[in-house]
Amino acid sequence: NCDLAVKNSHGEYVIMIGDDDGVTGGILDCVNWMKRNDVDSLSLNYVTYKWMGFKAKLANGGGIMSYNKPNGFILKRNPIKELEHLLKVAASDMSKTPRLYYGIIKREVLDSVYNITGSYFPGPSPDMSNSVALCFFVKSFYYIDVPYVINGASNESTAGAGARHEHIGEISEMVHLPKDTDKFWERNIPKFWSGPTIWAESAIKALRKTNNENLIEKFNFNYLYAKLFVFNFHFSKRTYKYVNNWPLTIYYVIKLFIHRSIIFVKNRTALKKVDKITLHKNVIDIIDCVKILESEIEKINFKDINKGI
Repeated sequence: NCDLAVKNSHGEYVIMIGDDDGVTGGILDCVNWMKRNDVDSLSLNYVTYKWMGFKAKLANGGGIMSYNKPNGFILKRNPIKELEHLLKVAASDMSKTPRLYYGIIKREVLDSVYNITGSYFPGPSPDMSNSVALCFFVKSFYYIDVPYVINGASNESTAGAGARHEHIGEISEMVHLPKDTDKFWERNIPKFWSGPTIWAESAIKALRKTNNENLIEKFNFNYLYAKLFVFNFHFSKRTYKYVNNWPLTIYYVIKLFIHRSIIFVKNRTALKKVDKITLHKNVIDIIDCVKILESEIEKINFKDINKGI
């Protein structure tokens, strides 16, 4: 579906969003700036919007729009350095890598990925596999700390399943995955469906299909195992046998557990104000969300670090 969507799109630049996401009209200004300055990739900040009816494990939070206060920075990024960070954290964080999902990419760069791999998304998770692959083809890459994109979380989406702690299961039962995912699963990744495992699998597959298998040795598997112990402990028996460096894995477990505890406290106390999070409640739908966001963007003073937008 993702490949068909890109193939049937038009124009010199492409952005991809899900069916519960949104964008503001400001992305057209971004595209015009990219064309004037010959920019291949622009990653965008985004806000999170929980649709009405959204239900989480601990609390319901429908109709809420939230985001960290943007600073308006426009920063030039090195895609390979961003990829190195991604591999260091076992593809658990897309960081600020080039991306088609919530980012804008020049079509000719996307076509380069397709010509080499046979897909714009050379792995079972479209967002991660595309992002990793793009790192080898993008030359001019910028990140802008302005939320032009809305990350929608509806009750039936992957985000909704994750909030209810239901984002886990058997690979063979995930009908939305490519049919050969279970058969060609990487031997060093625990074989079950979860956010960390499918992103790790997708990142490594993208490295293989872009002929960059040598970088797999930089993939931090111990960090992946630690993440699974912390966030998917009920599947821990299926993770134990993969660990080959227990001291390092335990170090990451402690580090991740402390970080998770801090986030838990911040989200439930006044400490969350430290992060300068902006909240809008009772936001009816994505159109309402766009209106609020566009009015907020008008107040932002852009800070030209490398080039102006």
